[in-house]
Amino acid sequence: MAIFPPGTPTLGGQAGGSSVPVVTTVATESDIPPSAQGFYFVTASEKGDSQLYLYNGGIRYWLAMVKDS
Repeated sequence: MAIFPPGTPTLGGQAGGSSVPVVTTVATESDIPPSAQGFYFVTASEKGDSQLYLYNGGIRYWLAMVKDS
């Protein structure tokens, strides 16, 4: 069973199924709306490469992604 912060958009979870978070893909950070809630994947981040963020309650969390060798 996955646990997500309150308000995180998810799919599924009905009839005993598992919930899956919705991940919205945008080109840059400026494409993320001010009222963002949930996961956003930025394909051309100002930080370089791509980034994954979680927005929850007006707070932005940056999720580190490390390539496994």
